[in-house]
Amino acid sequence: MLRKYFKRLALPATVCAVAFIATPASAATLEDIFELSAEGTRIAQTSQAQIDNLSDETQSLLGDYRRILRTIEDLQAYNIQKEREIADQNRQIRTLTSSIERATLIDRQILPLIGRMINVLEDFMANDIPFLLDNRRDRIANLRDVMDNSDVSASEKFRLVFQAYQIENDFGRTIETYNGSIQLDGQDFQGNVLRIGRVGLYFQTADLSTSAHWNSGLGNTGEWEVLDSSFARAISQGIKMADGQVANDLVRLPIIAGE
Repeated sequence: MLRKYFKRLALPATVCAVAFIATPASAATLEDIFELSAEGTRIAQTSQAQIDNLSDETQSLLGDYRRILRTIEDLQAYNIQKEREIADQNRQIRTLTSSIERATLIDRQILPLIGRMINVLEDFMANDIPFLLDNRRDRIANLRDVMDNSDVSASEKFRLVFQAYQIENDFGRTIETYNGSIQLDGQDFQGNVLRIGRVGLYFQTADLSTSAHWNSGLGNTGEWEVLDSSFARAISQGIKMADGQVANDLVRLPIIAGE
């Protein structure tokens, strides 16, 4: 009986001992679980941070990609524009090349023409009334020097020759007077020369004692001839008009038509 009683007492004690022994083990398991849970949370947080970083990086890369695409589109548009400009430049080069070739051809044609123009001008001057001979001969000599100058373009050479023609042409529409000397009956005389266009060339000494005119009539090789004293006043008046001393007016002077 007593043994059974002790057996009953022993059983709860054993349960208590088991319970007492099992309690620390259970606590350790829970701590492990909590630790594992916390570790999982940390891992999850770390993973989420990495995911967030990857997302930000992806967005940044996407932005870079879009910017690169826009840059490529801009470069393509730029290249198209440059191709158009290059095509236009090539057209201009072809045009300039053609112009240069034509200019070279024109040079080959115009230079002989300019030479002939100078010759014609010189021949014309030699058969013209003899006024301002030194100046006009110097102009012809300068034109010939220009023709031999390689630094002067063909267009400039033509301009100078054309200018000389204009000067000679203007002589036919103007009157002028200048100091000069002539040879009359084998003697040299100094005085005023009066040119009226190309129809008359006259001479008079300062004291009005000698008057003359250039005779280039038919059958005459051209020479100075003494004029009658009756023309002295008219020549003197013409000289004053050409010099701007008096107003232009009609004067009576001899004119002999040239051949």
